[in-house]
Amino acid sequence: MEITKTYKYRLRLSNEQMAMIDNQIGICRMIYNLAKETKEYAYVSQKINLSCYDLQKQITDLKKEFLFISNVPSQTLQDVIERLDKAYKSFYKGGGYPKWAKKHKYNSLTFKAVSQVSDYVFKLPKIGNVTIFKDRIIQGELRLATITRCNNKYYISIVTKHKINKQSKANENQVGIDMGISFFATLSNGTQIENPRHFLKAQSKLRIENRSLARKKKGSKSWSIQKKRLTTLHSKISAIRKDFLHKNSSISVNQFGFI
Repeated sequence: MEITKTYKYRLRLSNEQMAMIDNQIGICRMIYNLAKETKEYAYVSQKINLSCYDLQKQITDLKKEFLFISNVPSQTLQDVIERLDKAYKSFYKGGGYPKWAKKHKYNSLTFKAVSQVSDYVFKLPKIGNVTIFKDRIIQGELRLATITRCNNKYYISIVTKHKINKQSKANENQVGIDMGISFFATLSNGTQIENPRHFLKAQSKLRIENRSLARKKKGSKSWSIQKKRLTTLHSKISAIRKDFLHKNSSISVNQFGFI
């Protein structure tokens, strides 16, 4: 049986590598907005609906005009157009209209070629070897990698495919789970999981940081510093929530064969 699995690690990068990744993200954002502008102009002026392939072909001409675009791997640039194409397909199915890629919201790039140098080192095109913090060992065949920048930290998500052997004897234990408010969850065997209320515990700190941000002039240096501080606090709350969910879901999955 073949399964797809994604491993996410935090990267340990040099200042040069961080600058290189920031530069590549900026170029990808530019390509995304140019492709969006080109697609909209072609439709408004000539009623031509440019396909994903049509837009990808234009990247070659752009490289001749803007030499710095070549700093980004070709497959990564193609993925940017595919990302835009997915946004339009979602719109045609009833989703929201694709928005412009904003500087502080477009924070990732995908590499369709990735190789493993050692347990904690991976090689990416145009960037070279990147090291992760010591973590679980990756398993399976590497397919693609995505680098994400979040609050001045960099993470890599690696998609793998590998075969697993079916268990000879399935776990026959069964359980029902009822999600609640007083308790985070109640299991049919009587076990109750306390609701940690992570957001409520951090609410007073969030209120202070939000007030401090509101008193500063938007776009100023002090506003940017405070914005970063608030983002850090939200990231911390998110990390605590994820840790809680992963630990409790792992316990249930390991104990029961049917949930």
